[in-house]
Amino acid sequence: MATLAKTVFFQKTLQHLKQPHQYLQKWLRVNRCQIATYPWPVLNSPHCSRLRGSLSHGYVRTTEGGQVSKHSAVILTCRFHQKCCLHTSSFTLAGHNKWSKVKHIKGPKDSEKSLMTAKVISQMRVAVREGGHNPESNPELSHLINVAKSKGVPKSTVENFLKNATKSKHKVNQAICEVQGPKGAAVVVEYMTDNQKRTRDELLKIVRKHGCSVAAQGTLLYAFKRKGILEVNEPEGQSPLTFDMAMDLAIELGAEDVLEEEENGKPMYKLICDKADFRSVREALHKTPYQCGMASLDYIAETTTELNASELEKIGSLISDLEMHPDVTRISHNVTEES
Repeated sequence: MATLAKTVFFQKTLQHLKQPHQYLQKWLRVNRCQIATYPWPVLNSPHCSRLRGSLSHGYVRTTEGGQVSKHSAVILTCRFHQKCCLHTSSFTLAGHNKWSKVKHIKGPKDSEKSLMTAKVISQMRVAVREGGHNPESNPELSHLINVAKSKGVPKSTVENFLKNATKSKHKVNQAICEVQGPKGAAVVVEYMTDNQKRTRDELLKIVRKHGCSVAAQGTLLYAFKRKGILEVNEPEGQSPLTFDMAMDLAIELGAEDVLEEEENGKPMYKLICDKADFRSVREALHKTPYQCGMASLDYIAETTTELNASELEKIGSLISDLEMHPDVTRISHNVTEES
């Protein structure tokens, strides 16, 4: 289920910093690292969320003892008195299907909530454009409002969006930007904007900063198939959903497969269906006792590209910066880890 973690080596000297743990927190955010208990267990173990939450209470030292040197491995000791080591290897998806080998490059914990808010609001923009701003006459918008509530999106954020949606005179369009990374790795960036030139120029600047390039429209889409992805949650008050239960549900609804991920240390299941069946599967899911979370059409990798550790770090940094752009709604890629 997980790749082996590797020790991170700092390229800066921290001796002169009065509060090195603050630098560490910033370094984690910038480099999209996670924390795993030492030595190298399965990532996202039950301890990890506690350790991540205790980061500000820890201090930095090294396996060598003494000062933090230029090339020393950084170890964090937190208030739970457990040692943990920073790593840049993300875990692979734990699904039992042909898409499970695709590298899961995930955002830092301190930005996940803001990214989720941006994602929900972006989908609301699409729903408003297609069905209007009134939730009572727009079932898709009504569903997304419920999703926003379940995901912890602030109520004021949703209310402000709906208020502004009625006043907005700008036409918002969907578009994609195809990015070519190391060894021809494909990254598809979906975004919504009222100014195509502005957004594309800003994305191009980010891409070039990381030594990658923007490909011509349609050049990299051969590596993907457009699929419907529907997040499934167990009925309120019921026992947790299992993979077998999710697979039975997928067969019942006419979905193709099940994707298993982890969220906050708990398994999360997503149904994968053909693009043409997306609406019918979603409607059928709403008629079951199960709850439908985020549902969207995504680009799923069919052809993958293997990258080594340094190349993975490069593509991860690129995706991190692209995710922070306010117009970006979703990013797909075909990256796998070199075996």
